[in-house]
Amino acid sequence: MKGKDSLMKKEKLLSSLAATSLVLTQAGQLSVFAEENNNSVIEPATSEKETTTIGKTEKELLQEKIDEAQKKADEAKEAEEKAQKDYDTYNEGTYVPTKANVNALKSNYDASSLEAQKAIVSELEKQVANLEENQKKLGQANEQKKALQTQLDETTNALADANSKLQEAQKKYDALLSETSEEEISKDVEEKEKALAEAQKELEEAQTTVSILAQQKAETEAKVTEATQNVENAQKAYTEAQTSVNEAQKALDTAVANYNEKKAIYDGASDPTIKAQYEADIKNAENELVTAQTNLQVALENQTAKANAVTSAEKSLSDVNQEILNLDAQIAEKQKALDMLNQTINDAETALNEAKAQLETAKANQASKDKELETAKANLEKAKQDVTTQQSKVNEAQEAVIAQEKVVTQLRTDKEQAQAKIEQGSKGFFEAYGYTDALKILEAQSIANGGSTNIGAENDATSLENFKRALSMVRYGNALRTSDTNFTNLEDLKVNPTLFAISQVQINATANSDKFGHSKLYNVGENITAASRPQNDKGLYEGWYDSEKQVYDYITAKGWTITDVNNDENKFNEVMNAVGHGNIQVGHYLSLVNPDYTVSGAGYIYSKTPAPDGWRCNAGQVFDNPKYSSNITDANTMTIDEFEAQFNAYYNKLMNADSILKDGELKLESLKAELENQRRVLGTKTAAQTNAQTNVATVQTQVTQATNATARAEANVATKQAAFDKLCNDDTALNMAKEIVDLKTQKTQLETVDRAEAQKALENAQQEKKDANQNVENKKGIVNDAQATLKKRKDILDEANKGIETAKANLDVAEKDVDAKSKALGEALKDENTKKALYDASQKTLETAKKVAQQKADELETAKVEEAKKASVAQAAKASLETATLKQKSLKDLKTEITSTQEQIGAYQKAIKDFSEAIAKLDETIGQLENEQASIKDVKGQVEKAYEAYKKLCADPTGFMDVVDSDNDVVLGLYSKMGSMRTAYEEYATALNVFLGVEAQWNANKEQLENTSRDYETAKAELDKANKALTSYLDKIKKEEEAKKAEEEAKKAEEEAKEKAQEEAKKAAEEAKKTQSESQKKTGTVNTGTETALGFYALSGVLGLAGVAFTGKHARKED
Repeated sequence: MKGKDSLMKKEKLLSSLAATSLVLTQAGQLSVFAEENNNSVIEPATSEKETTTIGKTEKELLQEKIDEAQKKADEAKEAEEKAQKDYDTYNEGTYVPTKANVNALKSNYDASSLEAQKAIVSELEKQVANLEENQKKLGQANEQKKALQTQLDETTNALADANSKLQEAQKKYDALLSETSEEEISKDVEEKEKALAEAQKELEEAQTTVSILAQQKAETEAKVTEATQNVENAQKAYTEAQTSVNEAQKALDTAVANYNEKKAIYDGASDPTIKAQYEADIKNAENELVTAQTNLQVALENQTAKANAVTSAEKSLSDVNQEILNLDAQIAEKQKALDMLNQTINDAETALNEAKAQLETAKANQASKDKELETAKANLEKAKQDVTTQQSKVNEAQEAVIAQEKVVTQLRTDKEQAQAKIEQGSKGFFEAYGYTDALKILEAQSIANGGSTNIGAENDATSLENFKRALSMVRYGNALRTSDTNFTNLEDLKVNPTLFAISQVQINATANSDKFGHSKLYNVGENITAASRPQNDKGLYEGWYDSEKQVYDYITAKGWTITDVNNDENKFNEVMNAVGHGNIQVGHYLSLVNPDYTVSGAGYIYSKTPAPDGWRCNAGQVFDNPKYSSNITDANTMTIDEFEAQFNAYYNKLMNADSILKDGELKLESLKAELENQRRVLGTKTAAQTNAQTNVATVQTQVTQATNATARAEANVATKQAAFDKLCNDDTALNMAKEIVDLKTQKTQLETVDRAEAQKALENAQQEKKDANQNVENKKGIVNDAQATLKKRKDILDEANKGIETAKANLDVAEKDVDAKSKALGEALKDENTKKALYDASQKTLETAKKVAQQKADELETAKVEEAKKASVAQAAKASLETATLKQKSLKDLKTEITSTQEQIGAYQKAIKDFSEAIAKLDETIGQLENEQASIKDVKGQVEKAYEAYKKLCADPTGFMDVVDSDNDVVLGLYSKMGSMRTAYEEYATALNVFLGVEAQWNANKEQLENTSRDYETAKAELDKANKALTSYLDKIKKEEEAKKAEEEAKKAEEEAKEKAQEEAKKAAEEAKKTQSESQKKTGTVNTGTETALGFYALSGVLGLAGVAFTGKHARKED
């Protein structure tokens, strides 16, 4: 038991020593951890404490940011709400109503404009339609009047003719019954009918004889024709027989030639000597061929000559035939003349009697008409004088109207073209006066060609207003030049259109460049200037002349030059101080007063916005001298007064086109009214003259007719008496009959002798031509024969060389062919003789027939002469009867004519009255229509002017509105509508101006709303950002607080552990003490340090473990 206790004590001792060692070691480790803790935990706490002493915490700072952002957000929201309220209030209360009012007024203006336009156009169309209808009615009325006047004139003339006709018929009727009666005239007609019957009977007998002889002549001519045909047939048969003989002869000749050829071949083949001869014959044949060809040429020439002879003979025959035709025509003409002559004798007697009666009537009528003519002529002379005087007045009025119409037409053209011409600017002016050089300058420097000149544009030097402005510059410059005190006695600069063009394009180039300066487009002197506002002449030349003259006067007095001044700063400053400005130069001044410069031009521009060179106003003046210039000559160089007069005429014509046209139209209307008045007067006087002239013409015609009738009647009586006497005493008819016989004899001679001879000559020539042709053929044959002979002899020689047997066989065949051809020729000759006998017999028959035919022709001509005599007698009897019958018929016709004419005169008189009344009514209608037309034209003109005023009002609603004086309610209504239109525009313009101001405020409100909304959104974003920053910070603090809490809990646990350990240690100590005490009690020993140490070790071990736990936990938080 004791040993066991000892062992237990020993174990406790070892345990205590180990515990002590452990406590010491762990106590050391605890100290180190405390230092680390002090470094990692306490120092930051100290640092934070120091921060608190100098500022606010991060949370407070973040909260301040939130508060500040919230404040800004609230302010922005308040501003936005205020801006929204302002916008809504202004938009609904002012902007929307104002805009609606402007739109309503604009619609009202548009409606007023459209209403005015429709009213004007409608009225214009109405007036045009009225005018067309009026013109149509007026045209119809004038046509009706013209037709009625024509009918009246025709009826009046017809009445005069009817009266003359009645008088003439009555006189003729009385003349026919002079010294006779209707019964005696009837008896004379019966006697002459019997005489005509006897003469016609004798004529018929003569005509029968002529008919029989004509038949017999026709029969004999038919026999001649038949005999002629028989001769031609016999001749043809004889010719054919001759041809057959020739052909048979040719066939025989060919057969004989063939036989001779074969005989020659045989002889050559059988006899060497003959063969040698053949070789010689070949050479002879060649010579004969040459001779034959020569003879052929001669024959051809002879053939041509014979052909010409045939042509000549044919012409001769044709000439004879033509002579026969000519004689036929002469015979027919003579026969016709003979027939007419016989009729003429009969007519002559009748005509003579009628002429005598007409002569007496004509003499009485002439005396009456001479007296009427004297009175009519006196009345006409007075009427002519009145018309001449009035016509002069009409001509003057007409010329004035025509001239004014041309003026108005040109003015209308000018008005229509005015705006286009204005838009052309200086180009239109240069074109109007033919300044081609100036036009070339503008064209070359135009925008279209890459230049800077926009021809005619408002902000271009070529605009008419800028051009007009430039003229004043030259005039102002001339005043300065001629009054200069340094260069005296200078003349005004003249001007040239080309220099104006150059100045215009150069100042345009200057204005349109990016830097102000000389463009130097042309070789001229130039002054230029620029300003930001419009400049008058004084303003322009103050820089060019006044200020620079001051400099020039000062430096000249000093003896300096401008170069001296520019090169010396002291001199420059002295001059600047002396003259009081900084324009220290003299070039512009010297250009203006340069004696060598004699001609000028200028250009001026002012635009509402700055030009590319930075200036609104640009001006320039160029200088030149024609003596040295490459740009101008003395041509078109003139004074500024002359040039400005041209320009003003052109300018005023364009700018005042409306008023000039209006004045011209008013003048034209006045001249037309005067013309119409003069025409009416002339119409009255002309009508009087026409009536007088018609009366004179009528009476003159009647006098002339009466005089001519008397002269004609006298001449007619003399002529008819002479003709009748000549016909009665002349053997013309018998001579004509003899001439006819002579002509027929000549015809017979031509037909029977000359034509036969010509025919014979033609036949001979044809035969000679035929012979010549045959000769040619013969000669051709001879040539061919010679060629054939040559060939044949060569062939014979060749054949002879082939052998005697072959030659003998060929010879026998040829001999038999010759016999056959000889027999055929004999038969052909026999037939030829027969045909020749028939041909000779037919010729004799033809000659006999021709003689018989000529005999009958002669007998027929003799019978026709007798027939002509009988016909002449019958014709005379017929003419005598016709004269008597005509006289009888004339009496009857004249009686009927007198009655009919009297009825016509009554009808004409009634028609003249009706026509005159109708014309008077038409004159009244025409007058009304003309007055109506003038009224329509006047209203139409007023409507057109209203339309022009409307267009001007549309173009410039606030401009001047032309209003014509009118008493027409419609026209006044149109102007009233335009007035309403203008009032509507003024209301619209006023409202628009108000709206523009309202809109500007509305845009400002809108912009303010947009800005405050944008600011509010920005403030909300900032607030959100601040809230997020605070939240992030609080999250961080929360985590740190949780960590701190965990640390505090750990410390608490540590303290509790310490307390527990102490309690346990204490308890252990007490137990140890108790044990020791008990042990001491048992062993009787004293407590030693080791035991104390073991107790302390036990306590420290507990504390040490707690410290390790604390330190480890703290280290993990910092990570």
